[in-house]
Amino acid sequence: MKRDSFIFYRSFFEATKPLNVEQKAQLFDAICLYSLEQEEIELDPICTAMFSLIKPQLEANHKRFENGLKKKTISKPEAKPKQKVSKTKAKPKQSISKTEANVNVNVNDNVNLNENDNVNVNLKETIKEYDDFCRKRFGSPAKINGMEVKAMKSIIVYLKKLCKEKGDDSPEHILKSWQYILNGWSKLEPFFQNQIKLTQIDSNLTNIINQLKNGGKSKSTSIADEILSKYQ
Repeated sequence: MKRDSFIFYRSFFEATKPLNVEQKAQLFDAICLYSLEQEEIELDPICTAMFSLIKPQLEANHKRFENGLKKKTISKPEAKPKQKVSKTKAKPKQSISKTEANVNVNVNDNVNLNENDNVNVNLKETIKEYDDFCRKRFGSPAKINGMEVKAMKSIIVYLKKLCKEKGDDSPEHILKSWQYILNGWSKLEPFFQNQIKLTQIDSNLTNIINQLKNGGKSKSTSIADEILSKYQ
């Protein structure tokens, strides 16, 4: 049985605000098609990142929908004769309030799209920078999937830590540190230049930053002193 409706949360709407009209149309189509038909469509890198944050909630809602269908198909058991209950026995108190029982499981249970933390604030911008980097370097857009989004978030967390050591872990400073890495890509050793996936960059991040600090040479020095030195 196909679904005729689904829940569209405010957090979905908030997530699309920074997107342009074409990207919003892509993301809305992706949400509707996955919710109603369980089908996925190809999206641009930024929309792919946004959809990966929304998808867990859509899956959870669809599972509840399927469970609801199963309950309807189960035949009702034969009615049992009512047993008299002694008036001295008190009914058990309801341990969960109606308000608690009706709380919606929002997408924010997985990733808080509205929370003003550096990871989610920077995710769209850093992926856009990476997509521009791939287009300029290889003439094709970045290929973004769930693993790549996870790696980008890991990179942001690491850059945030480095920026915090310099006294400024604002979203703008974190974005500049990512731009610093991509702009200096040609200075890296050939091995690292070929490790172009976000998952690979995440794994090699310490060595990459260390090489950029030392002009492409592998020296053991303080990473935090260099990562944003050009932006002080």
